[in-house]
Amino acid sequence: MHAGALPPGYEGQILARTDRRTPIAIWVGDSDLLFHIDAVNATKSLLEANGFPVKLSVLPNHDHNYYAISDKVNKQAWDFLKKSQLKP
Repeated sequence: MHAGALPPGYEGQILARTDRRTPIAIWVGDSDLLFHIDAVNATKSLLEANGFPVKLSVLPNHDHNYYAISDKVNKQAWDFLKKSQLKP
């Protein structure tokens, strides 16, 4: 996901509904005004504590403009997904 964090209060509702622990990759800019790095790190820690493998990539000098980095992130996302295999 690009720049994402679980809003406070939703953690239990979301995590209680998950049956599989799908690997998650997050890309966020260190200058993102919508998703502060502290909130993204808290989400990463929460997901990992609940059994989700999480890879976080912090993009230096990047704000929330996904389109400016979409080619790079899309390639990295596909590379990440190719390495991830879910159990049946």
